[in-house]
Amino acid sequence: MSQNQISPKNKKPGAARYVGRIILFLIPGLVYALTFGGDVAVPPGGAAYSDLLITHYPNLLYLRESIAINQQLPLWSNLIQSGAPFAANPLSGVFYLPGWLAMLFPLPAGLSLVVAAHVIFGTWGMYKYLGQQQVEELGRVIGALSFGLMPKFAAHFGAGHITLLYAISWTPWLLFISGEDTAGWKTGAIAGMLFLADPRWSIYAGMIWLTHDIAYRHNSWVKKLIFYMKTALMAALVSAPLLIPLLEYLQIATRTKLSARDMLTGSLPLQNLIGVLIPGSGGNTEWYFYAGGTLLALFVLQLFLNGIRKSNRFWNAWVILSVLMAFGTGSLGSGWLNKIPIFNLLRVPARSLFLTGICLAVIGAKTVGQLSKEVRDHSRLRKIYFGMIASGMMMLIGLVFLTRAQPIMVLWGFAFFMLSGLLLHLHQDSSINKSLVLGLFAGILILDLLGAGLAAYQIEGKENREPSERLAAVIAEEGYFRIYSPSYSVDQYAAAEYHLELADGVDPLQISSYVDFMEEATGVPQDQYSVTIPPFATGNPAQDNKNAVLDSKRLGLLNVKYIVSEFEISAPGISPRSTAGIPKIYFNQEVLPRAWIEREDLGQYTLDHANPGQAEILSKTANEIIIQAVGPGKLVISEIQYPGWKVYLDGERQELLVSHEVLRSVLLPEGEHLVSFRFSPITVTIGCILAGIAWIILAFKLIGIRIEKISD
Repeated sequence: MSQNQISPKNKKPGAARYVGRIILFLIPGLVYALTFGGDVAVPPGGAAYSDLLITHYPNLLYLRESIAINQQLPLWSNLIQSGAPFAANPLSGVFYLPGWLAMLFPLPAGLSLVVAAHVIFGTWGMYKYLGQQQVEELGRVIGALSFGLMPKFAAHFGAGHITLLYAISWTPWLLFISGEDTAGWKTGAIAGMLFLADPRWSIYAGMIWLTHDIAYRHNSWVKKLIFYMKTALMAALVSAPLLIPLLEYLQIATRTKLSARDMLTGSLPLQNLIGVLIPGSGGNTEWYFYAGGTLLALFVLQLFLNGIRKSNRFWNAWVILSVLMAFGTGSLGSGWLNKIPIFNLLRVPARSLFLTGICLAVIGAKTVGQLSKEVRDHSRLRKIYFGMIASGMMMLIGLVFLTRAQPIMVLWGFAFFMLSGLLLHLHQDSSINKSLVLGLFAGILILDLLGAGLAAYQIEGKENREPSERLAAVIAEEGYFRIYSPSYSVDQYAAAEYHLELADGVDPLQISSYVDFMEEATGVPQDQYSVTIPPFATGNPAQDNKNAVLDSKRLGLLNVKYIVSEFEISAPGISPRSTAGIPKIYFNQEVLPRAWIEREDLGQYTLDHANPGQAEILSKTANEIIIQAVGPGKLVISEIQYPGWKVYLDGERQELLVSHEVLRSVLLPEGEHLVSFRFSPITVTIGCILAGIAWIILAFKLIGIRIEKISD
């Protein structure tokens, strides 16, 4: 434990207080309770897309079925983009074991339960951290609930940013453990878990943790440096199962090609600063900035109280810095920033607003903690409170006049800001019970944040997903084939439910060679980085690509049998299967089987589209495909080549070739052969070994500490 971080000398609470804390810390879970029955949260205003349905639900379904049916951990995904590495994808959740708990419940409801559990876990962590900082009990509770009920959590839950919420919930624990840890091993383990949850948040969490530790750890620089080296080593070891494969993936992915413009996507517009007092995102979840009228009142109050303001200097500075970061890296000269490794993978600067919320929670906790003590200058405080009440009243009246027809949420923050000022003013009245007033203040803070959180998303019932599921059921049939949709007509969760494989798809990471191949196959230009294949120029999938001309032969190479579209398609080799209603289904006459034989002609292997040589797939799982084929010739499978795939011919390792720019192939001699394509990347093996070493080290350290305490 660092010299200045001594646990408060409070008496241990009784059973009643423990029960009270448990009940209070369960309150943040109520924000997500509406979706426990199988309904899904989506952004307010009728937005159609949620990352929960696009990515996390199908990934978890794929993971669960691979373990249950094939008894193997899937390292490769067949879900979208004609196949892609699964273990190397941060959104897959393969190595984040707490996320596996969702598989114990019906999906997608299990994901909501696990999000709620993480937020409650983070609430507890904030309470522990504030206790470590010697904040009074009521301040600790208010700070913890301010974190757990942060409306921005609920807004991103509506957008389906599940792994992001997992990672942010580890942040208070990172600060807390670092305050107790003198060796760095435990801090590194927490940092590694945070990375496994979502690497994108680890950069933000790392920045606030490092500056916090430098500011509050009063050791020599030599000891600090040793501590940071041990922390970094342990974090790297714990995160290695994802970190090492991810670094390999990034070498051939489009993510590293982010331009300065791409990095600024989701930057907070200056005019949206008003969102700090008005629940709402102005049309973009990333801009959601509502901090709570109650918390904002505490923030304003501490600015006028020298003692409290000085104790909050670190957190006040980070409030300013995090808001500046949210405006976009362009303000800091992104021309050089996007060249720095790791930083060049970041988009959406407005996610730094989560740091703003964390800082305001700590500031609010410390301010309430100080207010619960005796304060001398009552007359000055009364003036401050009167100013807060008056300004809140004027803003409230102005909004009522200007937005007569607007919903109550527009007035929400101003009303709570004014009410907070009123309660704080009453707190100075010697004839009123101060504990009661502060208790009421805590109550309105809960009402403020809980109400804003529930309004930050809307519910999509299970019945809304039925059309997508019916469409998937219509297309599903025996055999191996893929589907392509230029209009995102086949939802990824529905495809996963019916075991349909997609040539298109939505994911932040994409293999560059495949993106280039699909640009020609789909006729949709890839002018800049996009999370979708194909890209949608204006964000309107139903119309954006209606003029694109498909290349049926290139799609045929990908085993694309059906094209599903919201609009009519006219292209050589494409014929209607069902064009009644929307979406429309087309048959690709140039579709090739999942595997075929190409014969040698004049020293070259050529493909006869009309009569490709037959090859039989005997079995196919995530990590292995076994094929029976007759040579001579070249066996080609319509699967994307990627480092880590190996091919075995009758049990003997052979050279794996690349055909048609992106597909795997192998040369066959005369006769009948058994060919096995296996995905066993060395990066995953090394990563798992390193993680095992990390947990063994940590176990020995913890056992040693336990023995030492018993000996003392």
